[in-house]
Amino acid sequence: MDKHRSLEARIEERLAPFDAFDRTKGRPPAEIASWLGLSLSTTYRRIERGEIRAAKLAGGERRGGRGTAGRVLVSLVDAARFWAEHEPGGEVAEAVSEAASK
Repeated sequence: MDKHRSLEARIEERLAPFDAFDRTKGRPPAEIASWLGLSLSTTYRRIERGEIRAAKLAGGERRGGRGTAGRVLVSLVDAARFWAEHEPGGEVAEAVSEAASK
């Protein structure tokens, strides 16, 4: 079985209920965490490590020199790719189990 094809098939299966706009729309990490079944802190940690791709929007500046926090958005496509790679049988899960058995 072609692993690349099966990865794409798993991603497509996870995204099946959503139309093209919903798949690519940026969503807050709290919504993505719920969809993936992760805690919010784990989701932010995975985003920071680059395991979940995200768009990071710059914050603004207020009068007085204080800044405002930026915003992080994740698309369902990127979240589904992370899910498919890390689920049992996914590429990352297999690599981790293979390394642990050596």
